[in-house]
This record gives sequence, C-alpha cells and structure tokens, in this order.
Amino acid sequence: MKDIRFLGVDDSIVDFSSPYTDIVGVVMRSGGYIEGVLWDRVTVDGDDSTEVISSMILKSRFRDQIGVVLLDGFAVGGFNVVDIEELHRKVSVPVITVSLKKPSPGEMERALKGRIPGWERKLELMKERRVERVDVGDGVLYISMAGIERERAVEMLKASIVRGRTPEPLRVAHLMASALGKGDLREPVILRGGRAPGAL
Repeated sequence: MKDIRFLGVDDSIVDFSSPYTDIVGVVMRSGGYIEGVLWDRVTVDGDDSTEVISSMILKSRFRDQIGVVLLDGFAVGGFNVVDIEELHRKVSVPVITVSLKKPSPGEMERALKGRIPGWERKLELMKERRVERVDVGDGVLYISMAGIERERAVEMLKASIVRGRTPEPLRVAHLMASALGKGDLREPVILRGGRAPGAL
C-alpha cells in the first residue's frame, strides 16, 4: 500500500443561486503526501457528475497513477448523483463511496421526490448500491464499491487514514473545496452528505 495513489473527490458549498458548484480532487499517497490537485465544476442537482469526474481524471497527468477513487457519499453538487459503476468503467479505476452515517433510503426519497428533475433515476442509482459497514481507524464507515472486492477496499481505506476514521484524501479535498466556497481553510465537518477543468 506504500506507493498507492488515492484520489479523494469532494464538492464545494452549494450556492443554490448558481447553476454550478466546484469539485476538488486531491491526489495523495498513503501517509498524507499530496501529489496534485484537480478541479472542475458540476451542475447543482444535475446529471453530469459521472461525466465531469471521469473527464477530470482522464485529462489529468495523474490518470495512469491513481489506484482508487474515493467519493464523499453518492452525490456532489446537491443531488448530482454519481453512477460509480459507470465511473469505474470510464476510468478503469476502483471507486469507493464513503459515509460516516448509513444512508437511509426513506430519507433520500423524501429529499428527492418531486423536488429534483429526474429524481426517479437518481433515487434508483442510490438504492441499487449495496452499502456495507466496515471497521476502520477509530470507528465505522459505510461504503459502496465498484471494481473492487470488499477486503481490498478495506485495506485501501485503512491505508488512506492518517488519523481518526476519515480517509485523508477526502478530508483534504473537503478543506480545499470549502475554501473555494467560503474563502478560508476552516476545519470541516466532513463526509456530512446531503445537499451539500483541469489540474491546479
């Protein structure tokens, strides 16, 4: 696991007066060494997250070095749901979604139904993902996977954690994305889920 490169992806604070929000990808080796930062934009509550994230990766000079993609939950930019199976097919890299709290299908449906265009497909994408509880670091994570077996996914997650139970690439991606939205690198409440081109 020493030389594996993780890509942690998180979104900026969503301003619902704007049609777009920023996403940040942090390329990091285990141990917390940052090798690069990627940036792009997705449509708020849209349907372009899978395409944007895959394009961001494939255009990057890190495309052949990334060993796994880590996502903060199922969606970015509000309810712009990522199809992780399709993302895996596009980039040929395993994808793992990570949450601190087990997703609730009922809560997801109440949040989506009748409020977001195309909500039926978004809900279907989220419900069809098998969510598994795993013990890592100082606690529990709830994950969904594409292109990787559970045992290997747990090994990778443990290798990505520097402190606590949060994968470091996601923690740093959240800090950077929050700075784009708020203008400072304040300590985040990470992996909270909900409503929340190129390399820098």
